Amino acid sequence: MRIPKLVGQGGLRDILIAVTIVALVALSWSLVAGGGSNEPGPLLKHYLYILAYSYIILVLPPVSASRRLASAISIVAGLALAVFLAADLTTMRFFDSPFLELYRYLPVTAGNASMAALAGYAASYVPVTVWLLATTAVFVGMGLSRCLRDRGRARLTILALLPLFYVAASLATASSGPSDPRIAALIDEPRAPLRHFGRSDRSGHFTLAAAPRAEPKTIVFVIMESTGASTPASDGKRLLSQSIAEESGVDRWIDFENAVTNSNATDISVPSLLTGSGAHEPIAKIEALPFVSQYAAARGYRTAFITSSTMQWAGFDAFFGDAQMDDIITAEYSRLPFVNDLAVDDHFVYRTAAEAIEKADGKLFLTLYPQALHWPFQTDSAFGVPSHIKDRRGRAAYIAERGFRLLFDSLRKAGRLDDTLIIIAGDHGEFDYASTLKMPRMRMDTFDEGILSPIFLIKAPASLSARDFGTLTDNSGKLVANLDIAPTLADLLGGQLKEGLAYDGHSLLRDIPDTRVTYSTSTNEWRHWTKAAIAVARGRDRMTCDKTDLCRLSTATGSKLTAGRAATPDDEFFRLALSNPVLRQALGQVYRDYYQ
Repeated sequence: MRIPKLVGQGGLRDILIAVTIVALVALSWSLVAGGGSNEPGPLLKHYLYILAYSYIILVLPPVSASRRLASAISIVAGLALAVFLAADLTTMRFFDSPFLELYRYLPVTAGNASMAALAGYAASYVPVTVWLLATTAVFVGMGLSRCLRDRGRARLTILALLPLFYVAASLATASSGPSDPRIAALIDEPRAPLRHFGRSDRSGHFTLAAAPRAEPKTIVFVIMESTGASTPASDGKRLLSQSIAEESGVDRWIDFENAVTNSNATDISVPSLLTGSGAHEPIAKIEALPFVSQYAAARGYRTAFITSSTMQWAGFDAFFGDAQMDDIITAEYSRLPFVNDLAVDDHFVYRTAAEAIEKADGKLFLTLYPQALHWPFQTDSAFGVPSHIKDRRGRAAYIAERGFRLLFDSLRKAGRLDDTLIIIAGDHGEFDYASTLKMPRMRMDTFDEGILSPIFLIKAPASLSARDFGTLTDNSGKLVANLDIAPTLADLLGGQLKEGLAYDGHSLLRDIPDTRVTYSTSTNEWRHWTKAAIAVARGRDRMTCDKTDLCRLSTATGSKLTAGRAATPDDEFFRLALSNPVLRQALGQVYRDYYQ
């Protein structure tokens, strides 16, 4: 085997070409990725990927008019390589991890994703600029490789860069580690294995009291995907929560402005909302607690779950297999194309709900799960979004406003609106990301303001007693959580859990104690992620922990957090987190990611 010379006879030129190809791939990588202040840059963290893409470019045969078959193979392989690079750039942009490292954490995998879902992901998450970066890096690199005199020399150059980058990365990531032995113990703890939802019969896990506190003819529970308390209305002049209440044309609305979410992850928060199980509690509990709709079904309500999303992800298909609802209507029933991640036009949700209300002749319990405000936000709809609304979130907010208007109109026409209980709760808040290539940190990695505080509105039914309405109003300024919805509905309808089961949340029809503590987490027994974040709250006090800031104490004014000092294991909130196995695991991941 001939070993190419590295210098002389064009050797320097080949080396420069190889380095230029590496630089092209590295430039595309660095344009979309960004490291935190305490960690090395993306080039040092992921140099193996950058060198691998560069090496593959040099492996491909040169494009030449005289060698058509080889050129065709090279072009097809180059396109495939550009697709893989675009996937890596996209996941780096959104999740700070290459696709290969992120894949095992994704709630949708190649085995359960339909072509429509994959197309929805590509359309929602891969911007044209990323496609251009990937194809430019690959095909300009392939063009440069045609100028090589000795491809073997260029490949050896890239291989020679491996130890150099390795040494640089090792020096950049060198850390003395935590000085506190309690933090060191957290870091050394092994991670608990991931568990998946199993099927279970929940029907025998509750009973009904002799009489409910109230029995409104209609109950509508709306889980607003990625909608925070600070989400603006479509006009940008008020909050979406205010706009929705005004769209109804009725009063008796209560806005819970000191509400917190149980998780910043949909696949934790939605199951918790529907059952009342805390995100920090074991999976065995969420599999035992009844769905909130089961209390209504036991009282003679017709129940339905209506969403614009597919449920073929994150184990939701198995989770909803035990729901025992009369109707579960998902995106697949609409036969519409995906327009936003894994969802179709939200018009489908509100129109289907309106039709169910118009046809109902008895008590009705509807759970709606619209998706328009999930990033990157639905921008077009059968509702017809006015052209003067330019920003993406404003257009999505308009779709939500029109949807609620349709819902309220159908309730009014059916003579149900006054005595309808309407609960509107976000599964978590969301950032309104900039349109630049570099993204701020993602919602799943933090409980920063805008994420921790979801939209939380309740319209009390006319049949609710003055005393209970007063209690709801009194609780509106207290610390509440979206996992309080299940115990509230159970209390309203006279439901009681069987002995041995209890809600961690509180009924909003009873006084919320000022001393209550809530817990939020991005990872738990049934959901892992590349990073972790937690929050602990009591009254207006908060402790939020993530990889970027570690643990900090803060004070909440509505959804705004005023940061205070760093939190340590000597602080009460930190000790509370350590005492819970799920939160302790998440804390361990936070500090492990920071120091390692």
